[in-house]
Amino acid sequence: MSYCKPECCASSKPSLDDVLSIYTESFFYPDHEAFLQKQFESKTDRKITLTHLTTDCKDKDLYISHLRHRVPVYFGESMVATHYDDKKFERVMNRSTAECENMWAMQKEELLYAIIAEAQLMSGLGSVIIVHTWGVNFEHTGSADYKRYLPHGRFDSTSGLIYTRRYESIFYLILISIFERCKGDARDVKVRCPFIGMGAYLKALNSKSRYTAYSWFVRAVRTVFSSCRAIIEQMPNFQFVFCEMDSEHPLIENLKAQYIPNVSVKNENLMNISPSDGTIEFVVNAWDSNSFIGNGGCTDTTVDGFIVANAGRRNNAFRNDSYLHNSFFATEINFRSLSIPVPYDKCDYAYTSPNGERWFILLTEKTNLEVRADDRKPTEQTTITVESPFCQGSGLKVCNKTPGFRTWKSRHTAERNDRAWELTESQYLLLWFLIGIKTTSATAIKDAGGQKWAARIHKMGQI
Repeated sequence: MSYCKPECCASSKPSLDDVLSIYTESFFYPDHEAFLQKQFESKTDRKITLTHLTTDCKDKDLYISHLRHRVPVYFGESMVATHYDDKKFERVMNRSTAECENMWAMQKEELLYAIIAEAQLMSGLGSVIIVHTWGVNFEHTGSADYKRYLPHGRFDSTSGLIYTRRYESIFYLILISIFERCKGDARDVKVRCPFIGMGAYLKALNSKSRYTAYSWFVRAVRTVFSSCRAIIEQMPNFQFVFCEMDSEHPLIENLKAQYIPNVSVKNENLMNISPSDGTIEFVVNAWDSNSFIGNGGCTDTTVDGFIVANAGRRNNAFRNDSYLHNSFFATEINFRSLSIPVPYDKCDYAYTSPNGERWFILLTEKTNLEVRADDRKPTEQTTITVESPFCQGSGLKVCNKTPGFRTWKSRHTAERNDRAWELTESQYLLLWFLIGIKTTSATAIKDAGGQKWAARIHKMGQI
């Protein structure tokens, strides 16, 4: 964990009036703006948390730069002139739209992070914690994401895999950020989340590509929540609710059919919450990759506009001060780098060798895995150590139910904390091999005994 008082948090930070003057139209309705002004003047200690995954960029300066080079409104492209005045933007923020766009063009790494902070409700009925993050932006064919993921204007097997992995990262980030925020708190945890990136962000796709995006979104959700069951079980009465107002949205039935524990899908308003002392309420905001928090404000009828600026006056009870979560209002940014738990059902394992060195083993293709049967057979119940950042020292019990290793006529199971699941043949062989391994060399592990492994082996901390 680290803290930062970047340039955008300096004593010369802009006033609320200065920032709101940038927009060509009113960003808030008058009563909401008056509430924001009161909050801005009274909340002099405005801290936000920026979370990112350890698998992503580790350079804090890049995150600060990305925050600093956001524009007021972005709908797949900068909405300069139509939604904000670039001269006022430059005067207030000391940068122009052109500077921001140049920074985006030079950016080599695709950054993903979330801004998390508590928002006070204007109604006075309590507060909610908002997680601001974003999906993949196909809002416009000229968007950076469209060029990155769809260089040929359509999905293929490679771009589809990258797209799925990106959404896995998004949901890992959301889920683990919430877990970290709730540590040590005995209250129930309720999360309300939109189909992030599955609405306006798909505007530039044709019907076939949209349905392909839906299917990969579902796959990512299923993978992440299955992999994170160990941390979910540590949060009291955890509920994760996907909310969608459009009863015809295909993802409603698609996600319901997955029967994912602790996850439900409801055809209802995302902002329909009832804060209580016994529950920590989280709402995930579908933010934008390049805009201020709130994007188009009260005229922006997407999730960001609804949550932050009560777009269309449709959610009066949810009016809040989350616009103050923008980094240029913050007095301090708390940076947290989060580790992804070992996803057991994806055949990702951590192995602790006899000398204490720890390795992650990620199996890729079971059809390429060959194991030569010899006298190194496990006992009826052999235990090895499997570890993750959230399951330190837990034991994985491997049960040998097949006499010969050349025939596979019965299923294999593994047990962890009295919970059993099926192992594929290749998963079983991998575990069987680890039980007998006597070396920690990556090359030796790959080649020992003539075995050929379709595996990538990394020392922990390098993933």
